[in-house]
Amino acid sequence: MVSFVQSIIICALSIYTMLYDQERKEMDWAGRVWGYTGMSGLVQAMATGYFAWDFFITLIHLDIFGVGLLAHAVSALVVFSFGYVSRASTRHKTKM
Repeated sequence: MVSFVQSIIICALSIYTMLYDQERKEMDWAGRVWGYTGMSGLVQAMATGYFAWDFFITLIHLDIFGVGLLAHAVSALVVFSFGYVSRASTRHKTKM
C-alpha cells in the first residue's frame, strides 16, 4: 500500500513538474537531463526518501522480505541517490 501511494505521489509531482515548471521549460534537452530546479529537487527528494524508508523497513523485517527484496531496496536507493551528484562535476554547461 505504501509503495502504491508513493508511486501515485511521485508520478503526479513528475507530471506537474513536466507541465508547469517554468525553469524546466526554459532549459534545452541537456538542461532537462543535467539541470536542477526546485520542483525536480522535490521529486528527487520524495523518491529517495521513500527508497530510504523501504531499505530500513526491509532491513528490519529481513526475515519476512528476504535478501532479494533487500537487494532491490539497496539498488533503488543507490540509483536514486545518484541524482544528488553535483552538476558542477558533470562538465556539461546548460542554458539557465
